[in-house]
Amino acid sequence: MTLDLKSPQFAAVASEWLAHIDARVEDDELSRHTSTAYWQVARYLIEHFDGVQLAEIGRRQVQEAIDNIRRGHGKSSARSALSRLKAMWQWAVDEEMTDIPCPAVRIRQPRQVEVRQPLPPEAAQRMAEVCWDALLEPHRRKPIAQVHAGFFLLIAGTGLRSSEGTHARFDEWDSVNRTLRITKHKCSRTRGPKVLNLGQAASFVLDHIIEQDWCAWLPERCAGQFFPSARSKRGHIEDPWRAWQALRTAAKLPEGTRIHDLRHGFADTVYAQCGDLWAVKSALGHGSIASTERYTSRTPKQLLVPVLDRASDALIGRPADETEGSDG
Repeated sequence: MTLDLKSPQFAAVASEWLAHIDARVEDDELSRHTSTAYWQVARYLIEHFDGVQLAEIGRRQVQEAIDNIRRGHGKSSARSALSRLKAMWQWAVDEEMTDIPCPAVRIRQPRQVEVRQPLPPEAAQRMAEVCWDALLEPHRRKPIAQVHAGFFLLIAGTGLRSSEGTHARFDEWDSVNRTLRITKHKCSRTRGPKVLNLGQAASFVLDHIIEQDWCAWLPERCAGQFFPSARSKRGHIEDPWRAWQALRTAAKLPEGTRIHDLRHGFADTVYAQCGDLWAVKSALGHGSIASTERYTSRTPKQLLVPVLDRASDALIGRPADETEGSDG
Protein backbone atom coordinates (compact mmCIF):
# COMPACT_ATOMS: atom_id res chain seq x y z
CA MET A 1 0.00 0.00 0.00
CA THR A 2 1.38 3.40 -1.01
CA LEU A 3 0.96 6.07 1.65
CA ASP A 4 1.18 9.83 1.37
CA LEU A 5 3.99 10.39 3.88
CA LYS A 6 3.04 14.03 4.35
CA SER A 7 -0.47 13.34 5.57
CA PRO A 8 -1.79 9.81 4.94
CA GLN A 9 -5.39 8.79 5.38
CA PHE A 10 -6.20 7.60 8.89
CA ALA A 11 -7.85 4.43 7.54
CA ALA A 12 -4.71 3.55 5.55
CA VAL A 13 -2.44 3.93 8.58
CA ALA A 14 -4.86 1.93 10.74
CA SER A 15 -4.93 -0.89 8.17
CA GLU A 16 -1.13 -1.04 8.09
CA TRP A 17 -0.99 -1.04 11.90
CA LEU A 18 -3.52 -3.87 12.14
CA ALA A 19 -1.45 -5.87 9.65
CA HIS A 20 1.53 -5.29 11.97
CA ILE A 21 -0.55 -6.55 14.91
CA ASP A 22 -1.50 -9.69 12.96
CA ALA A 23 2.19 -10.30 12.22
CA ARG A 24 2.98 -10.09 15.94
CA VAL A 25 0.24 -12.62 16.60
CA GLU A 26 1.78 -15.01 14.08
CA ASP A 27 5.13 -14.59 15.84
CA ASP A 28 3.48 -15.47 19.18
CA GLU A 29 4.21 -12.00 20.58
CA LEU A 30 0.51 -11.27 21.10
CA SER A 31 -2.44 -13.55 21.75
CA ARG A 32 -5.41 -13.71 19.41
CA HIS A 33 -7.61 -12.49 22.24
CA THR A 34 -5.52 -9.30 22.45
CA SER A 35 -5.52 -8.94 18.66
CA THR A 36 -9.32 -9.18 18.60
CA ALA A 37 -9.54 -6.35 21.13
CA TYR A 38 -7.21 -4.22 18.99
CA TRP A 39 -9.29 -4.83 15.88
CA GLN A 40 -12.51 -3.96 17.68
CA VAL A 41 -11.44 -0.52 18.90
CA ALA A 42 -9.64 0.16 15.60
CA ARG A 43 -12.93 -0.33 13.75
CA TYR A 44 -14.57 2.24 16.03
CA LEU A 45 -11.82 4.75 15.23
CA ILE A 46 -11.88 4.04 11.49
CA GLU A 47 -15.64 4.59 11.42
CA HIS A 48 -15.20 7.99 13.06
CA PHE A 49 -12.18 9.12 11.01
CA ASP A 50 -13.24 7.58 7.69
CA GLY A 51 -11.83 9.66 4.81
CA VAL A 52 -9.91 11.95 7.19
CA GLN A 53 -6.19 12.66 6.84
CA LEU A 54 -3.87 12.71 9.86
CA ALA A 55 -3.20 16.42 9.38
CA GLU A 56 -6.91 17.11 9.84
CA ILE A 57 -7.05 15.35 13.21
CA GLY A 58 -6.49 17.57 16.23
CA ARG A 59 -7.03 17.27 19.93
CA ARG A 60 -10.67 18.34 19.63
CA GLN A 61 -11.38 15.73 16.94
CA VAL A 62 -9.79 13.00 19.06
CA GLN A 63 -11.82 14.04 22.10
CA GLU A 64 -15.03 13.92 20.03
CA ALA A 65 -14.16 10.44 18.78
CA ILE A 66 -13.47 9.15 22.30
CA ASP A 67 -16.71 10.70 23.59
CA ASN A 68 -18.70 9.07 20.77
CA ILE A 69 -17.13 5.67 21.51
CA ARG A 70 -17.89 6.11 25.21
CA ARG A 71 -21.55 6.89 24.49
CA GLY A 72 -21.94 4.08 21.97
CA HIS A 73 -19.76 1.30 23.39
CA GLY A 74 -19.00 2.11 27.02
CA LYS A 75 -16.19 3.54 29.11
CA SER A 76 -13.93 0.52 28.76
CA SER A 77 -13.96 0.73 24.96
CA ALA A 78 -13.27 4.49 25.14
CA ARG A 79 -10.22 3.97 27.37
CA SER A 80 -8.96 1.22 25.08
CA ALA A 81 -9.55 3.31 21.94
CA LEU A 82 -7.52 6.23 23.31
CA SER A 83 -4.66 3.96 24.32
CA ARG A 84 -4.62 2.15 20.95
CA LEU A 85 -4.80 5.44 19.05
CA LYS A 86 -1.66 6.68 20.82
CA ALA A 87 0.13 3.37 20.15
CA MET A 88 -0.88 3.32 16.49
CA TRP A 89 0.16 6.93 15.90
CA GLN A 90 3.54 6.38 17.58
CA TRP A 91 4.04 3.28 15.44
CA ALA A 92 3.31 5.32 12.31
CA VAL A 93 5.89 7.92 13.36
CA ASP A 94 8.48 5.22 14.10
CA GLU A 95 7.83 3.65 10.70
CA GLU A 96 8.25 7.08 9.08
CA MET A 97 4.74 7.03 7.63
CA THR A 98 4.19 10.51 9.02
CA ASP A 99 6.02 13.17 10.95
CA ILE A 100 2.87 14.65 12.46
CA PRO A 101 2.89 14.43 16.29
CA CYS A 102 0.03 12.60 17.92
CA PRO A 103 -2.70 15.03 19.07
CA ALA A 104 -3.92 12.55 21.69
CA VAL A 105 -0.76 12.66 23.83
CA ARG A 106 -2.13 15.27 26.24
CA ILE A 107 -5.57 13.68 26.49
CA ARG A 108 -5.86 11.72 29.70
CA GLN A 109 -7.83 8.53 29.89
CA PRO A 110 -11.00 8.66 31.99
CA ARG A 111 -10.32 7.48 35.51
CA GLN A 112 -11.48 3.92 36.04
CA VAL A 113 -13.95 3.90 38.90
CA GLU A 114 -14.14 0.14 39.23
CA VAL A 115 -11.36 -1.26 41.42
CA ARG A 116 -10.21 -4.78 40.69
CA GLN A 117 -9.82 -6.96 43.76
CA PRO A 118 -7.73 -10.12 44.04
CA LEU A 119 -9.60 -13.40 44.27
CA PRO A 120 -10.35 -14.08 47.98
CA PRO A 121 -8.65 -17.21 49.41
CA GLU A 122 -11.96 -18.96 50.10
CA ALA A 123 -13.10 -18.39 46.51
CA ALA A 124 -9.73 -19.64 45.24
CA GLN A 125 -10.16 -22.82 47.29
CA ARG A 126 -13.59 -23.47 45.79
CA MET A 127 -12.13 -22.99 42.34
CA ALA A 128 -9.22 -25.31 43.14
CA GLU A 129 -11.57 -28.08 44.32
CA VAL A 130 -13.41 -28.02 41.00
CA CYS A 131 -10.14 -28.01 39.05
CA TRP A 132 -8.50 -30.81 41.05
CA ASP A 133 -11.61 -32.92 40.62
CA ALA A 134 -11.55 -32.40 36.84
CA LEU A 135 -7.79 -32.97 36.58
CA LEU A 136 -7.52 -36.17 38.63
CA GLU A 137 -10.87 -37.75 37.68
CA PRO A 138 -11.31 -36.90 33.98
CA HIS A 139 -13.64 -39.81 33.18
CA ARG A 140 -16.51 -38.30 35.14
CA ARG A 141 -18.52 -35.46 33.62
CA LYS A 142 -17.03 -32.14 34.76
CA PRO A 143 -17.86 -28.46 34.11
CA ILE A 144 -14.44 -27.97 32.45
CA ALA A 145 -12.07 -30.18 30.50
CA GLN A 146 -8.98 -31.77 32.03
CA VAL A 147 -6.59 -29.55 30.09
CA HIS A 148 -8.34 -26.37 31.28
CA ALA A 149 -8.38 -27.64 34.87
CA GLY A 150 -4.59 -28.02 34.82
CA PHE A 151 -4.22 -24.62 33.18
CA PHE A 152 -6.24 -22.75 35.81
CA LEU A 153 -4.48 -24.58 38.66
CA LEU A 154 -1.13 -23.49 37.24
CA ILE A 155 -2.24 -19.87 36.85
CA ALA A 156 -3.67 -19.73 40.38
CA GLY A 157 -0.66 -21.48 41.94
CA THR A 158 2.09 -19.54 40.18
CA GLY A 159 0.64 -16.12 39.33
CA LEU A 160 1.43 -16.55 35.65
CA ARG A 161 -0.30 -14.39 33.09
CA SER A 162 -2.81 -16.26 30.96
CA SER A 163 -0.72 -15.89 27.80
CA GLU A 164 2.39 -17.16 29.60
CA GLY A 165 0.57 -20.27 30.76
CA THR A 166 -0.85 -21.17 27.36
CA HIS A 167 2.66 -21.13 25.81
CA ALA A 168 4.24 -23.37 28.49
CA ARG A 169 6.18 -26.33 27.08
CA PHE A 170 7.74 -29.51 28.49
CA ASP A 171 11.29 -28.44 27.68
CA GLU A 172 10.86 -25.26 29.75
CA TRP A 173 10.14 -27.17 32.96
CA ASP A 174 12.94 -28.29 35.29
CA SER A 175 11.33 -30.76 37.68
CA VAL A 176 14.53 -31.22 39.71
CA ASN A 177 14.98 -27.55 40.61
CA ARG A 178 11.25 -26.81 40.26
CA THR A 179 11.80 -23.88 37.89
CA LEU A 180 9.75 -22.90 34.84
CA ARG A 181 11.45 -20.96 32.06
CA ILE A 182 9.03 -18.51 30.42
CA THR A 183 10.15 -17.65 26.90
CA LYS A 184 6.91 -15.99 25.73
CA HIS A 185 5.90 -13.01 27.86
CA LYS A 186 5.08 -9.34 27.36
CA CYS A 187 8.70 -8.19 27.81
CA SER A 188 10.47 -11.13 26.18
CA ARG A 189 11.86 -8.97 23.36
CA THR A 190 13.67 -6.62 25.77
CA ARG A 191 14.34 -8.81 28.82
CA GLY A 192 14.56 -12.27 27.28
CA PRO A 193 13.26 -15.40 29.09
CA LYS A 194 12.41 -15.28 32.78
CA VAL A 195 12.75 -18.14 35.23
CA LEU A 196 10.18 -18.67 37.99
CA ASN A 197 10.37 -20.93 41.02
CA LEU A 198 7.26 -23.05 41.60
CA GLY A 199 5.72 -24.44 44.75
CA GLN A 200 4.92 -28.09 45.42
CA ALA A 201 1.29 -27.99 44.27
CA ALA A 202 2.08 -26.22 40.99
CA SER A 203 5.00 -28.60 40.40
CA PHE A 204 2.70 -31.56 40.92
CA VAL A 205 0.34 -30.21 38.25
CA LEU A 206 3.11 -30.00 35.63
CA ASP A 207 4.58 -33.40 36.55
CA HIS A 208 1.11 -34.95 36.38
CA ILE A 209 0.48 -33.50 32.92
CA ILE A 210 3.79 -34.86 31.63
CA GLU A 211 2.96 -38.27 33.09
CA GLN A 212 -0.48 -38.27 31.45
CA ASP A 213 1.07 -37.42 28.03
CA TRP A 214 -1.97 -35.65 26.60
CA CYS A 215 -0.13 -34.96 23.33
CA ALA A 216 0.22 -38.63 22.38
CA TRP A 217 -3.09 -38.79 20.51
CA LEU A 218 -3.08 -35.21 19.20
CA PRO A 219 -1.57 -33.76 15.98
CA GLU A 220 2.19 -33.30 15.79
CA ARG A 221 1.97 -29.53 16.29
CA CYS A 222 0.73 -30.21 19.84
CA ALA A 223 3.85 -32.15 20.83
CA GLY A 224 5.59 -30.79 23.92
CA GLN A 225 2.72 -28.49 24.94
CA PHE A 226 1.52 -28.54 28.53
CA PHE A 227 -1.95 -27.43 27.43
CA PRO A 228 -2.46 -28.79 23.89
CA SER A 229 -5.41 -28.12 21.63
CA ALA A 230 -6.09 -29.87 18.33
CA ARG A 231 -8.30 -26.95 17.24
CA SER A 232 -5.47 -24.41 17.46
CA LYS A 233 -3.01 -23.86 14.63
CA ARG A 234 -0.31 -23.28 17.23
CA GLY A 235 -1.07 -26.53 19.03
CA HIS A 236 -1.97 -25.03 22.41
CA ILE A 237 -5.08 -23.48 23.94
CA GLU A 238 -5.38 -19.80 23.06
CA ASP A 239 -8.59 -18.36 24.47
CA PRO A 240 -9.76 -20.08 27.69
CA TRP A 241 -12.54 -17.56 28.38
CA ARG A 242 -15.40 -19.96 27.70
CA ALA A 243 -13.88 -22.52 30.07
CA TRP A 244 -13.30 -19.75 32.61
CA GLN A 245 -16.96 -18.77 32.52
CA ALA A 246 -17.96 -22.38 33.17
CA LEU A 247 -15.47 -22.62 36.05
CA ARG A 248 -16.59 -19.32 37.50
CA THR A 249 -20.18 -20.60 37.57
CA ALA A 250 -19.28 -24.01 39.00
CA ALA A 251 -17.07 -22.54 41.76
CA LYS A 252 -19.53 -19.71 42.49
CA LEU A 253 -16.88 -17.03 42.04
CA PRO A 254 -17.82 -13.35 42.37
CA GLU A 255 -19.44 -11.86 39.28
CA GLY A 256 -16.92 -10.23 36.97
CA THR A 257 -13.92 -12.19 38.24
CA ARG A 258 -11.19 -12.30 35.58
CA ILE A 259 -8.48 -14.87 34.97
CA HIS A 260 -5.95 -12.10 35.71
CA ASP A 261 -7.44 -11.73 39.19
CA LEU A 262 -5.81 -15.08 40.01
CA ARG A 263 -2.45 -13.37 39.52
CA HIS A 264 -3.42 -10.58 41.89
CA GLY A 265 -4.63 -13.11 44.44
CA PHE A 266 -1.34 -15.01 44.20
CA ALA A 267 0.61 -11.79 44.79
CA ASP A 268 -1.44 -10.93 47.87
CA THR A 269 -1.07 -14.43 49.29
CA VAL A 270 2.72 -14.45 48.82
CA TYR A 271 2.98 -11.08 50.54
CA ALA A 272 0.74 -12.23 53.40
CA GLN A 273 3.00 -15.24 53.93
CA CYS A 274 6.38 -13.44 53.92
CA GLY A 275 5.71 -9.70 54.20
CA ASP A 276 8.45 -9.04 51.65
CA LEU A 277 7.50 -7.08 48.54
CA TRP A 278 10.74 -8.10 46.80
CA ALA A 279 9.79 -11.75 47.23
CA VAL A 280 6.50 -10.98 45.47
CA LYS A 281 8.45 -9.27 42.69
CA SER A 282 10.61 -12.36 42.24
CA ALA A 283 7.62 -14.72 42.33
CA LEU A 284 5.77 -12.76 39.64
CA GLY A 285 8.83 -12.12 37.50
CA HIS A 286 8.39 -8.35 37.48
CA GLY A 287 11.19 -6.17 36.15
CA SER A 288 10.26 -3.24 38.43
CA ILE A 289 9.16 -3.09 42.05
CA ALA A 290 6.68 -0.35 41.07
CA SER A 291 4.74 -2.94 39.07
CA THR A 292 4.62 -5.24 42.08
CA GLU A 293 3.15 -2.53 44.31
CA ARG A 294 0.13 -2.28 42.00
CA TYR A 295 -0.52 -6.00 42.37
CA THR A 296 -1.13 -5.93 46.10
CA SER A 297 -4.35 -4.73 47.69
CA ARG A 298 -2.50 -2.67 50.30
CA THR A 299 -1.31 0.91 49.88
CA PRO A 300 2.46 1.60 49.74
CA LYS A 301 2.34 3.07 53.26
CA GLN A 302 0.67 -0.04 54.63
CA LEU A 303 3.35 -2.12 52.91
CA LEU A 304 6.18 -0.06 54.37
CA VAL A 305 5.09 0.43 57.99
CA PRO A 306 5.34 -3.26 59.09
CA VAL A 307 8.79 -3.51 57.51
CA LEU A 308 9.98 -0.37 59.31
CA ASP A 309 8.57 -1.66 62.63
CA ARG A 310 10.46 -4.95 62.33
CA ALA A 311 13.67 -3.21 61.25
CA SER A 312 13.64 -0.68 64.09
CA ASP A 313 12.81 -3.37 66.68
CA ALA A 314 15.67 -5.54 65.45
CA LEU A 315 18.22 -2.71 65.48
CA ILE A 316 17.37 -0.62 68.55
CA GLY A 317 14.65 -2.63 70.33
CA ARG A 318 12.03 -1.03 72.52
CA PRO A 319 12.21 0.69 75.92
CA ALA A 320 11.91 -1.74 78.83
CA ASP A 321 9.00 0.14 80.36
CA GLU A 322 7.05 -0.22 77.11
CA THR A 323 7.70 -3.91 76.60
CA GLU A 324 7.43 -5.06 80.21
CA GLY A 325 4.96 -2.50 81.46
CA SER A 326 5.38 0.15 84.13
CA ASP A 327 4.40 -0.06 87.79
CA GLY A 328 3.67 3.64 87.88
